[in-house]
Amino acid sequence: KYSILNTGKKQLNFNDSFVSSIKTDLNINKERYQNIIPKNCYTTQTTTENINDKNITNDNNNNNENNKKTNENENENENEKRKINIIYTILRILGYTLLGVGAVGCYYVAKEWIKIKRVMTFWSLMFPIYLHYRYVQWKVKDEPEKVQDEEFEKLHKMYAQPVLDLILNLAGLFVKMGQVMTTRPDFVPKVYRDKLKLVLDQFPIKPADVMKEVIIKSLGLEGDKFDEVFESINLDTALGAASIGQVHDCTLTEKYFNSLPEDLRKRLKSRECVIKIQYPEIEKVFTTDIDIMEDFSA
Repeated sequence: KYSILNTGKKQLNFNDSFVSSIKTDLNINKERYQNIIPKNCYTTQTTTENINDKNITNDNNNNNENNKKTNENENENENEKRKINIIYTILRILGYTLLGVGAVGCYYVAKEWIKIKRVMTFWSLMFPIYLHYRYVQWKVKDEPEKVQDEEFEKLHKMYAQPVLDLILNLAGLFVKMGQVMTTRPDFVPKVYRDKLKLVLDQFPIKPADVMKEVIIKSLGLEGDKFDEVFESINLDTALGAASIGQVHDCTLTEKYFNSLPEDLRKRLKSRECVIKIQYPEIEKVFTTDIDIMEDFSA
């Protein structure tokens, strides 16, 4: 039996044949009853299925988006790694390049140190002097000639001694230039000429050990050979000094004197003689000094 409880207390009982007849009627008149029964009664299952399909679709879309983001993150990581590798490679190349340039620079500095030192010493003093003269020349260009002469005379007195010190310090061709300047009153101010006269008779000499080393290398007198050639030599005092070298008195050993060619012995006349020693690397010094003077006078 089937029971249906209404809002009241009355209970209705139906037998199986009645229920069966109702089902038969519903099947026969299905289309007519569909117009009466609300549509949502028949579309609940379909709606549920559609919702499930949408949920599945959304899940698939979410999975696709997650996979896409994962791929994008992986691509970004790969790009970052690639950039880092490129930067690292560039830095390594730059490092090796700087190392090579540094090595070449050190070699050049060691090889050309004499030239570099002389150029830096000259320009560190002479360039400020040059600028000062130019500034005063511009400053007094409209002044009377007497005022100009007075201003330049002040500069001459100010810089004559520093120029002399520079010449004595650098020596080389600058000494010869200083000597020439003392004989040119046509364009060298009197203050400079008087100061540079010291170059003619007060030229500083090189130390004795430096001059002895030059003799040993020039004549091949390593070891005891030096004493086999010179019985005595005065390297502490020079008979004269100039831009190229300096002169010392010496006495040759009898054995070495007798080993000399006969014509040379006749010219020497005795074992007592003088030896002129050329300053070390004077050729490179003169070449550098010529370049400096050309640049300064340009």
